[in-house]
Amino acid sequence: MYHFPTALQWNARYVPWFLWVLTIETGIALYVSDRLIRPFLGDALAVVLMYCFFRIFLRYDYRKILTGCLLFAYCIEILQAFHLWQHLGLSKIGMVILGSTFDGMDFVAYSLWGLLAYVVESKSTTHPVLKAV
Repeated sequence: MYHFPTALQWNARYVPWFLWVLTIETGIALYVSDRLIRPFLGDALAVVLMYCFFRIFLRYDYRKILTGCLLFAYCIEILQAFHLWQHLGLSKIGMVILGSTFDGMDFVAYSLWGLLAYVVESKSTTHPVLKAV
């Protein structure tokens, strides 16, 4: 029988947060087409969505997970500047998920939401993850 590595561990604390942010993101994607909420808040919440998802399953230090999510978001944003998604011929759904336009302000949004997540996690008194991992 296969045993999962110790880095994998179910953490139900983040499931409601993940579902809440996913609902907001879906609502923004389907019903909002403005120049502030969809491009700025929607992109920034993607970092929080990824963070909550990984926190459900991974037992790593929250700072490592948050850093990985931020670096991934930064890389996606940089690839948007080169219009990589158009060259790959992604479907419309793929374009919505990964984004299609570069905006330097997204780096600010990602960083601010990352900072907020960091502050909330560092101040949490019921932190379920070993900080030494």
